Amino acid sequence: MKTLTLKELNAKASKFFEKAHVSEIFATSDGQFFFNKGDASNHAGPKGNVFDFKKEDFESSEENEPIKLSAQEVIKFILEAQNLEDLAKYATDERKTVKAAFEKRSEELETDVDQEEEEVEVTQELLNANPDLVDLGVAIGEKIKIPKV
Repeated sequence: MKTLTLKELNAKASKFFEKAHVSEIFATSDGQFFFNKGDASNHAGPKGNVFDFKKEDFESSEENEPIKLSAQEVIKFILEAQNLEDLAKYATDERKTVKAAFEKRSEELETDVDQEEEEVEVTQELLNANPDLVDLGVAIGEKIKIPKV
């Protein structure tokens, strides 16, 4: 008996809700679906799992849509971003003012990252102080980037 992942069960439940006119279904880890939780529990047995799926979780409506922030609110978050990862969630916003703020802050953060490292030539002294470099195969004379002190 094959055990399905929760992702696989979600995909099957989504297809099921497209065809069935019910508000809730129950699935077992082997991929069987039931209208009644008791039937699902009986099928799963004492060691099996039963998963509950509600149709409303698979439908999109304005009530379920995330709240849209104003451009001014998004720009405030952009300006407060401390790193490129924090900024990434705003990359797809198409509003002109948001785009401009995103691009400017991205540039600032990229510049900050560049300034935090410097390129140095590897010496024997550097290899002696950092045996991990030897393990990585770094050789004398190579140029590497290291954090600025």
